[in-house]
Amino acid sequence: MIAHELSFLHDYYYSSLPTSYSSSWLPILSISISLLTMGLSLLYLLLITVVILLYAFMGWPHHGQMQCFLNCHPSFQNEHEDFFYSSSNQIQYGNIFFDLAPVGLLAALVVLSEVREIACYIFSNWTKVFLICSYVRHASSWQKSHWKKKMLSLVLRRKCKLLNHWVDKMNQCSVLALHPSTTPVPLLGRLIPLLHRKKVPRAVKAALLKPLRSPNWKNRSNGVASLCTRLQLQADNNPLSTSNGVKGVADTMLVAHIATSILEVRTSEPLRQADSANEIAATHLSRYCAYLVAYVPDLLPDNNEWCKSLYKGIKKKAKRALAASGNTGQASLSPEALVQALSAGSEEAHDLLKNGAELRKKLVELAGNEGEEVAWELLAEFWSEMILYAAPSDNVAAHAEAIARGGELITLLWALLTHLGFISRPEAAMPNTPGDV
Repeated sequence: MIAHELSFLHDYYYSSLPTSYSSSWLPILSISISLLTMGLSLLYLLLITVVILLYAFMGWPHHGQMQCFLNCHPSFQNEHEDFFYSSSNQIQYGNIFFDLAPVGLLAALVVLSEVREIACYIFSNWTKVFLICSYVRHASSWQKSHWKKKMLSLVLRRKCKLLNHWVDKMNQCSVLALHPSTTPVPLLGRLIPLLHRKKVPRAVKAALLKPLRSPNWKNRSNGVASLCTRLQLQADNNPLSTSNGVKGVADTMLVAHIATSILEVRTSEPLRQADSANEIAATHLSRYCAYLVAYVPDLLPDNNEWCKSLYKGIKKKAKRALAASGNTGQASLSPEALVQALSAGSEEAHDLLKNGAELRKKLVELAGNEGEEVAWELLAEFWSEMILYAAPSDNVAAHAEAIARGGELITLLWALLTHLGFISRPEAAMPNTPGDV
């Protein structure tokens, strides 16, 4: 339902459908123009096909794109007779098919474009709303007409993938490369950043809905307080406190992202169990929040340019720290060696990298005492509360641009929370001060 609502928002900003349905005859006029354009284009394609067949199979002479005629008229005269003769040569350059083929291709593209336009009108949500309203206003006549009921059923049941503005995918990126590669494609990706888009797992959806169903979520915590309480973090050893340089949403996300990424690295085991639902939710939301900080910070409460520069700085320092340890990637390090490399006291290390490594140590201690699944459950709850905290926004234009790109998970959450009455972030809950723990 939220996805359908966002499709209306997309059409409001980027489509002529709302204007077209302001009057009942405008869609009919638009479809008629599209059908006329398709008919003319198909007629032209038919004529081109006939001409090509005549040239190919009927022995018609081929005509070039350019023709050159050379005419010679030499003459001479004597005292008895006059002699005159003439000759002409015709030279052709190119082939007429080089003219017909591009125009035929253009006509075919016009036909496809008009087919898409007609599909947008017939199977759009605007058409469905229009038909439902007509059915309600004229229920008696619609119920008596068999073809009207059949048409309504056909349109309501059909979905056009071309109109699917929400693709149910989430972008993923990471400060620490989990599986670096030397193949040409990943090497090209280092020059041109390529994002990984993954289908939103069921575990992520379940984790996001869990806090909304809790009666205590009305306080809308960002997840930091509960995380610090479970890990028994005090003022002097809290890697998420403002005294350790964590001052905003982006800082908190990156510190927790680094801790989650390191915890995800495991020593090689002969029999490795499948990832649990909590681990899937935590890792996917962690990488998605890193993507938000790096590429779409306008959907977050912090400053755009500051978020981008923060992410680039941490990523650069992480590469230097790993290179200083003699390793080029995270996959070649054990978790302990990775923590040591990132938490080194050299100037190559970034404060947030150290905080992330320290937070991972606390999570490992919790996993050792209560089990690894408990640690992943805690992280899944934290990431769910964090992204739900960051989702409310008054930047409608940024969310509209996100919808035009195919939609963002945080945009769906923004729309959902707006319906629940949460239209702004509780600013008082954000500071990660020791008193919040």
